[in-house]
Amino acid sequence: MWRGELLPGQPFEWQIKEDTSKKSSSPASPDERSWITIVKFDLPKLGQINAMIQLKGKTASFRIAAKNPDSGPIMINSQSLLSESLEASGTQISQFLVEKDGTSS
Repeated sequence: MWRGELLPGQPFEWQIKEDTSKKSSSPASPDERSWITIVKFDLPKLGQINAMIQLKGKTASFRIAAKNPDSGPIMINSQSLLSESLEASGTQISQFLVEKDGTSS
């Protein structure tokens, strides 16, 4: 886990690990390997955000929890920009879930 500041005065936590929940006896190819990254930060406009991003081969899934109820719609409306950027690098979004207090959008 790395802890620091995203911007001055704004704490940021970042963890990245290989997802070994589906163990196999043979080594996984690069397209079969799965990585999970967890980020936590607090921004003035979005508030506190906790996100888990799973990368597997050329797909990415996002599970985002926002404390500020106004943050969910902002992130959902920006999903197409993220999708376009990822597609330019050959990665597709398989899931984009934004949650607030146990509910999802």
